[in-house]
Amino acid sequence: MTGVVDLDGIRVTYGDVTAVEELSLSVRDGELFCLLGPSGCGKTTTLRAVAGFESPAAGRVVLDGRDVTGLAPYDRGCATVFQDWALFPNKTVAENVAFGPKMAGVPAEQRRERAREQLAAVEMTDHADDPPGLEIKKIQERLETPMLYVTHDQEEAFTLADRIGIMNDGELVQVGAPRTVYDDPVDRFVEAFLGSTNFLSGRVVAGTGTGASVGADAVAVEFPAAGLQAPVPADDDLAIGDDVTASVRPEVVDLAPAVDGAAASTDGGAASEPDVTGHADGRAILAGTVSEVVYRGSNVRHHVAVGDGAELFVERPVTDAPGLAAGDAARLSWDVTDAYYFGPDGARIRL
Repeated sequence: MTGVVDLDGIRVTYGDVTAVEELSLSVRDGELFCLLGPSGCGKTTTLRAVAGFESPAAGRVVLDGRDVTGLAPYDRGCATVFQDWALFPNKTVAENVAFGPKMAGVPAEQRRERAREQLAAVEMTDHADDPPGLEIKKIQERLETPMLYVTHDQEEAFTLADRIGIMNDGELVQVGAPRTVYDDPVDRFVEAFLGSTNFLSGRVVAGTGTGASVGADAVAVEFPAAGLQAPVPADDDLAIGDDVTASVRPEVVDLAPAVDGAAASTDGGAASEPDVTGHADGRAILAGTVSEVVYRGSNVRHHVAVGDGAELFVERPVTDAPGLAAGDAARLSWDVTDAYYFGPDGARIRL
């Protein structure tokens, strides 16, 4: 490892419960690294292990090249800033900064001077008498110090982080730049956690190379609730009967009104004849009925009922909305290679 904060095979347990399992991570110099995940996934426990508030059952914590695994928090040369309720709202910024030295018995004038110096270091002298508040990213960039930041808020992580680590059930699932993690999720958990999408449950009904309509590099997958059968580009790891989940993100779906009871193409002409049920020219095609239209500021979301009780949603800018209302017949379509597919174990099927 080459980072300023290095975790090497950290495992943290509480009795018979393993909160963090074999976690290895390196935070680079000057980097703001976000641990992102749902409540209870182990991200705060990981932070506590770095700070010295938890003792790992296995592994090492190395800060700036020094093994601090067995050291107390105050001997580690790092600081912990709590996200919520760790500042006194009835005290000013300066009083909050001076509170620790006060509890340590530092004389009043000395702790006031120390607070002034610390506020000056982060250019917050003008805010000394304000209620508490922090500007984490600006401070981190100004001081060029590595930070390990914990949150369950995706928007916050994508806004702040240089890199993101996704955690689930005590394990580090994926690490990468925010755009990389979003564009290239490794499994269904990451895809579900990072944002809203349409999941369709399916099953392989024809194997690799079973016909020209499926393709030599694809399997045919039936999605019963949507009334859709479409080819999924995949390798020989998928067999007939295997479960496949498709994630169809709302931004990749074309939504258009039906014309005279028939599906309309995206260019206003007639749709080509499908060569597999629900598939034509490399695109999945569904007929449906708009069940709800929700205006969300600059965007509009259309919910469309399809097949046997399934519902998909599509979002577009208001200026690019198709002008459909609840009850209108509609056509949904997307390029099958624009969807993400996940196998029986939840792992991403690479196209």
